[in-house]
Amino acid sequence: MTKFEYASMLYKNPRSIGCDKCHGNLGEKTLITEYKHKGIQKQLYAPDITKISFENFKKVFSKNTKIMPKYFFTDKEIQELYYYIQEVNK
Repeated sequence: MTKFEYASMLYKNPRSIGCDKCHGNLGEKTLITEYKHKGIQKQLYAPDITKISFENFKKVFSKNTKIMPKYFFTDKEIQELYYYIQEVNK
């Protein structure tokens, strides 16, 4: 398995829901869902992760968010995910 294949596997099928389900195949801004809140139509987007620095990318995994699942990736796995996003967007 190549480095790219491993990174792709982590992105598409980690330990639960794949990153691609919310961030798309390339890590782009993607509409997750539309809903109504107090009668107002709302949209929930996953942010574009193609142009952020590695430092900011890594910080996301240490935060508790209400939307993104907690994956408990190792530092090496986070590096591989970042590598994948950079490679598919060349």
